[in-house]
Amino acid sequence: MDLTNRNVGNFSASAQEDEFDIWGFLKRRKFLILLLMMIGVGSAWLLFERQEPIYRTSALVQIIQKNIGEGGISSALDRNLKDASLVITSPGLLESAIERHSLGKLSMLQGLSPEVASDRVAEMTDVTTEFEKTTVIEVAVDGTVAAELPVIANAIAEEYVKTQMENYKDARGELVTLLLSTRDDLHKELKQKEQEYSEFREQTGLLSDGANPHRERHRSYWAGLATVTTEETVLKAELATLEKAVQSGDSRDAMLLAIGKLTERPAARIEGEETDRWVRSMEERLVPLVLEEQTLNGEIGPGHPKLISIRRQIELTRAVIDQHVAKKTATPTPKVSTDFVAAYVQSLKQKIETNATAREHLQILTNEAEELARSLAGEENEDRSRRNEIARLTRLFDDTSKQVSELQIGTEVDAIKAQILVPARIGKLVFPIFIKFMGIGAILGGMLGVGLGYLVEMADRSF
Repeated sequence: MDLTNRNVGNFSASAQEDEFDIWGFLKRRKFLILLLMMIGVGSAWLLFERQEPIYRTSALVQIIQKNIGEGGISSALDRNLKDASLVITSPGLLESAIERHSLGKLSMLQGLSPEVASDRVAEMTDVTTEFEKTTVIEVAVDGTVAAELPVIANAIAEEYVKTQMENYKDARGELVTLLLSTRDDLHKELKQKEQEYSEFREQTGLLSDGANPHRERHRSYWAGLATVTTEETVLKAELATLEKAVQSGDSRDAMLLAIGKLTERPAARIEGEETDRWVRSMEERLVPLVLEEQTLNGEIGPGHPKLISIRRQIELTRAVIDQHVAKKTATPTPKVSTDFVAAYVQSLKQKIETNATAREHLQILTNEAEELARSLAGEENEDRSRRNEIARLTRLFDDTSKQVSELQIGTEVDAIKAQILVPARIGKLVFPIFIKFMGIGAILGGMLGVGLGYLVEMADRSF
């Protein structure tokens, strides 16, 4: 039991020794940490005093585009703005700025050749163009002489503005000259094409709108031929149906109804409105009986009692109609029987013959018109090609004239304007910064103090 308690006590003591007391460590080693922090701050101060001061100033340049026209100037301007860093730091622009603004007299550039001076200025210059949705460029210059920096920055900005305006004027002048020459060439070509087309129209057999007259007649004949053929087909079908019905012995009443005749009464004149109304009412009663007779004849056969009864009703109705008509007629005339079915069949045959003759003539006219239309097909294609070519040249001429007008308007109102928005002023110190140096020295000294304190703490525990 005692052995167990002793082991537990030893384990607790060992765990307490392994657990690192951070606050206790800082209290015990605070003088060492503070001493090293002071040493770090002092070292940073000495290093700060040995640094050569660097100053910075900047000028803002704005390129104003008034969005006149849609020519090549706009794209050239955008490209120049994106390449501003390369243009501003280029030897040609910097050498020109040094010469025009006498920058070689400044202490930072004194005694240097133009090439070396331009390289020195390029190293000192920083260009920023990534201002969102603006056309502003920042030209920043770093150097050791604060009073000379705005002179250099403003000289570079003025030279860039001058270069932009000259480049725009040169590009605009070249583009206007090129467009004017292109417009004149298009105008000459367009006039020549129109003259050639006019001569072609005088010799061709086409209509004034370029249409083929024979093709129009061919379409008309073809439409008539289709109509006649359709009518002939319908007549033949109707004739075949009637002939088949006659041969099979179908009811004549049904055939008369099919051709629009209800009875085969004599063509005698029946006088009196009452007689006419009574006859029409009886005929209307007769129609359903005839239709029912045809239906039952096909369904139950000719010998069925119901079918025989209906036929008797039909015969009785006809007899009553004939008797009534005979009584009302002042001077009876002999009954003349007219075979309407045969007459109608004959008329169908005559119509079919007439349609056949018309179809043959229309077919001849259609073939002739088609041959004549094909003879002018080449002229149709040539006419269409000439029209398209003239339309294409007209569009090109109009577009070119519009671009020339827009560029000329841009010349009058200065579509592109470059200016120094904010000139550079006396440079501000950017290096060294006292607070940064002291802060970094204190942090490094404190870290070194903590590290040495920790090593001492570990050494004390090992003994």
